Amino acid sequence: SGQVWVDVINAVTSISGAQEDASRTGSEWSTCSATAFSCVKLIVDDFLDQLPPTSDTSVISPRQALFDCCSSFGRSRHDLNTSLTSIGLLWTIADQDSDSASVDRALSMLVLLSSDSRPEVRNCAVNTLFSCVVGRGQRFSDQQWETCMSQIVFGAYDGILAHQNAT
Repeated sequence: SGQVWVDVINAVTSISGAQEDASRTGSEWSTCSATAFSCVKLIVDDFLDQLPPTSDTSVISPRQALFDCCSSFGRSRHDLNTSLTSIGLLWTIADQDSDSASVDRALSMLVLLSSDSRPEVRNCAVNTLFSCVVGRGQRFSDQQWETCMSQIVFGAYDGILAHQNAT
């Protein structure tokens, strides 16, 4: 069922290392986080089509949990390659879903990652964000374009500008 997937994905998310916790440092924790990320990649690569949709908006869907999980690994400090790969997974999930809400959710998460303190993560998030807009833009409604410009594009710009001003 959908709730089982949500529970599994949430358990993996809790191991991402995105939370600032002094006890979650060291090579043992990094190894654990890497193993958890392998599970995320497995879910996206092999089971994404099997995640059931949730029509009840009051309940988190497996795909929403997976978006949150990828975003969490994107913010993780354990391994830069994991962060960069998770950014690509965000778009993989949205691109395989015909629902425009998935695209909107992926773009919103990419905006958050575009203000990461690591330049490689920022650059990857911005490049992925604009690739998403170019790839899916022809299917955007007028409302999606308005949101894309006002919140996504300018949101990413504001986040990058704020990071530059802070350094």
